[in-house]
Amino acid sequence: MRRFWMLLGLLAVTAVLTTGCVPGDPAALAEAKLLKVDSLELMGKAVEPFTDHETEVEALTTRLKAALADNAAKCCNETLTDQWRILLDTETNQLGAFIERWETKGILGATFIEEAKWVVDKSFDQIINVEEERCK
Repeated sequence: MRRFWMLLGLLAVTAVLTTGCVPGDPAALAEAKLLKVDSLELMGKAVEPFTDHETEVEALTTRLKAALADNAAKCCNETLTDQWRILLDTETNQLGAFIERWETKGILGATFIEEAKWVVDKSFDQIINVEEERCK
């Protein structure tokens, strides 16, 4: 009987490792959707001084870093974790760089904001699509 359970456990681990599939997490999906909405809304406020929204930026950044940490803690989740890292990286043309630029410049132009929102929107869509596929 002990062999049976060991074999069953080994088969389960092998299945996860070979498929790279992480079970769906409805809470992670919901949080990704909320983070997308909140991020795009906050980005729209970059026509105003950064200092007026510093507290909001810090709160959002904390939530984004928590989402990254949650994904990094999941087994076999490197691709999605990398997507979160890219989104938050200050060296890419993503949300992290947008926030850093807003902080540095103080106010950003409306055209730049709209273009940056488009890029961030698409990045969140990729993350959300992966989470939705897992929850099916």
